[in-house]
Parts: sequence; C-alpha cells; structure tokens
Amino acid sequence: VDEEWDHAQQRPGRPQGATRLSAVLPDVEGAGAAATAALVAVTAAGGTARVEQLAPVVRDGAAALADARERAYADALGRATAYAALAGAALGPLLALEEHGPVDAFAPTALGRALVPGEVDLAVGLRATWRVAH
Repeated sequence: VDEEWDHAQQRPGRPQGATRLSAVLPDVEGAGAAATAALVAVTAAGGTARVEQLAPVVRDGAAALADARERAYADALGRATAYAALAGAALGPLLALEEHGPVDAFAPTALGRALVPGEVDLAVGLRATWRVAH
C-alpha cells in the first residue's frame, strides 16, 4: 500500500493498494482480447486496472539458445581468423571465452491492437580471446 500524492493540495493523499497478476495466454491471436476483457470485468466490478506489459515468452528456448551460441562462436572464430591473417599470423589456441546474454529483444504491443504471431529475437554475445602465433 502506497500513499497517492494529492497534487492539488501538495500533500499525501489517500492510501492506494496494488495487486499484480501474471497470466500465460497460449493463444497469441486472442491475447489482446483476453487482456481487454479482463480490464472491462475489473472496471465493471467497480475497480481500476491497467495492463503494464504484454510480452511473448519462449517456453523452451534451449534449442534456439544452443543455435545462437554456435553462431556467435562461429562468427567470433571467423573474425579472429581474418584479423590474424591480416596481421600475417596464424590463430593459436583459445585462451578465454566469456558469454554475454542471452538477451530477449522485444518491444511490447500496446492494448487495443491485435497481437499477431511473430518472432522473438534471442541474442547471445561473447568475448573470445585467442593466442596469435607469428
């Protein structure tokens, strides 16, 4: 429970409570309508409500994450090999590998718009250090 600020009187106002609810809606096409219906029901019962976020979630991203890691490593190895060749050297053994991620990149959809199936970007970044042999 927090106190609501009374801007007109410049003082604390009445106490205000909040409850959070999360729901998994497997039907992407119906998610917007379901959220709107929930808001209408709360308002009809005399309450107030708002939707803070509608976001897709990857339920089992293990395969996608493994693929992202393989691609990130292949990209790093290709770049390191190319830079070593530009320096007239050969790429030696891997000395260190540090992963940054995964990062789930998504821009939430506003209420009133239909949610449509699409893509969720899953990115893995890494820092790799190799020894260079001259």
